[in-house]
Amino acid sequence: MVKTVISLIILLNSIICFSQESDSKPKLLKDFHFHPSLGLSYQNQLVGEAGLLYAKESHGSCGGGFMRNFIGIKVASEFNFDVNHFYIAPKIAYEVNLPLISGRLSIIDYTNFFYHDLKITPEIGITYGGFINLHYGYNISLTEKTNNRIPFVGTYRVTLTINLWAFKYE
Repeated sequence: MVKTVISLIILLNSIICFSQESDSKPKLLKDFHFHPSLGLSYQNQLVGEAGLLYAKESHGSCGGGFMRNFIGIKVASEFNFDVNHFYIAPKIAYEVNLPLISGRLSIIDYTNFFYHDLKITPEIGITYGGFINLHYGYNISLTEKTNNRIPFVGTYRVTLTINLWAFKYE
């Protein structure tokens, strides 16, 4: 799974780095932008998250300003703060933010470098224009053997995410 996530990151990076910067570029790529994303979640313990969101942004019918809609792909990594039971979790997600409602579907590979615990995580919540998201989610384990699962990862999760709007790729 880690090899798959790394391959997807390299593929996305290659598409962006080697695409041409001209008017002949498809409009689809012109509308997408990079956004750093930071977050904290609670799932039996406090977990941090750092990632990069590649999203198409639009202003809703409410006007401009803070109320933005966006749809995009997020590549991130979660990590806990417990030194004795440390794990890291690379993830790829599809995220949709409307002016007040937000949702995300993630595939997460929790690993303590001995075991891999693959989970699919649907999340739904509220958002303030895509900048601040508060989600509730459920980790569904795809790992068959229960003795290979990471024991400190909770089933339910509450996540607070801040998406920074800094990098424009045009």
